Amino acid sequence: MKKTDNSMIEKTEEWFPIVFAHYRDSLGQVYYKFMGEFKLSLEDPNNFEHIFLRTKTKIDLKNL
Repeated sequence: MKKTDNSMIEKTEEWFPIVFAHYRDSLGQVYYKFMGEFKLSLEDPNNFEHIFLRTKTKIDLKNL
């Protein structure tokens, strides 16, 4: 992920976004697909973009 104005962004320790892709078919219905849970990679020292690593491909909603 990168800022559109190419300015520096700060790194955060705890950030685990859950990602869904979506698309619209020819009839106008919107479909969502679970892509996974990601974490912010703190190993790559780049101040202009975030790099995310996928940690989970499934989530058990009973434990939330």
